[in-house]
Amino acid sequence: MRSGSRRPWTTPAARCASCSLLKPLADAVADGDRIRAVIQGSAVGNDGGTSDSVLSPSLTGQLDVLRWAYEDAGIDPADVDYVEAHGSGSPVFDPLELTALGKVLGEGRPAERPLFVGSVKSNIGHAEAAGGLAGLIKAVLCLEHGEIPASLHVETPNPAVAWDELPLEIPRSSRPLGDHGRPAVMGISGQGSSALNAHVVLRQAEPAKETFKERLKAVLSITTYVLPLSARTPAALDALARSYAEYLDTGGAGAGYPVRDICFSAALRRRHHEHRMAVSGATHAELVAALTGTPGAHAAQATREVADRYRAGEDVDWEKEFKEFKKGARFVPLPHYPWQTKRYWAGESTRGGGDLESDLSSWLLREHARTGFDDGSTLTEIGIDSLARLRIVVELTRRSGQEVDPEEFGRLRTVGELREWTRELEAAAR
Repeated sequence: MRSGSRRPWTTPAARCASCSLLKPLADAVADGDRIRAVIQGSAVGNDGGTSDSVLSPSLTGQLDVLRWAYEDAGIDPADVDYVEAHGSGSPVFDPLELTALGKVLGEGRPAERPLFVGSVKSNIGHAEAAGGLAGLIKAVLCLEHGEIPASLHVETPNPAVAWDELPLEIPRSSRPLGDHGRPAVMGISGQGSSALNAHVVLRQAEPAKETFKERLKAVLSITTYVLPLSARTPAALDALARSYAEYLDTGGAGAGYPVRDICFSAALRRRHHEHRMAVSGATHAELVAALTGTPGAHAAQATREVADRYRAGEDVDWEKEFKEFKKGARFVPLPHYPWQTKRYWAGESTRGGGDLESDLSSWLLREHARTGFDDGSTLTEIGIDSLARLRIVVELTRRSGQEVDPEEFGRLRTVGELREWTRELEAAAR
């Protein structure tokens, strides 16, 4: 079986709930997306009749899939810079996979430019069904940052692989992709049960085509734009505003991007939540001043009206309000949504205000219970076994400053009995 896709697809940054991580290349370019990589081709196959058994890999089957993938991509296999291998760790499969890569991607390859191979499994383990997707993400990041990371824990390469004969090299340290006068190319191999083989070909995204005059006009624009921010909670919105102020300020990551593109990305490439903020400005400094509450330029009445409507919860037609968004505006990286952490743990209870109970029994249950409970639950049911009881006795002795009788504690059977007993222990400690 052979399958492939001859229409280039991209992996752009996510925009909002209605947008996909994969888009046809032409659509992504037209929409001004930030294109992380281009999926140039792919192929899948099954070892089928070329294998001794359904669970045994076949060199012929892997050679076929590699050739099909690069034929589908229209790319010379010798131009591939790096392959993210499946790398299962199998003593049978790994030599076959590497041999196939060496034969297909090594043909016609200059001796001074070996094929780098690695596997994300050295970072995160096998990952089971997620292994192929993790390898794809790693390859996209390599192309985006122009760097091949080191493969970890490589001490003795598999002796069953003909390393002296195959033009392969495992990177032991990080190294740049380099400039070969063409977009960098990477392959990702994956295998499944029943001897299924898959290979995807990625290439580096080409820089957005924009004239120097267009970019200069965007940078020097004095048009006032609205920067909309939103979050799920007031605390998260405050944290997001601080992040944007740092991002926009001199030396920040956003200082080199046009205000137009920053506001375009925030308006059309972010989901808009209940808690909202909107500030106006024509320059980075004006936006920073508005975000931090320091004196800045005053926005025009029309711009203030758009900001007011957004803060009131209205769905704003940003492209209608700002015509420039349709004239070459591009997605740029923005500050990430701030994490709002909250603790949830089996057996924990709360009192008014959300603070954890501070009594001794609640502390014990919080530390040792492995499931939900009530006063009628037995300690065994919630995971407090004999070993946990010994640890609790030691902790109680240290925490209360009193000798705790293990036999007395061992007679406790339910959560309710534990609560009553610890109250008495606390009273005695006072």
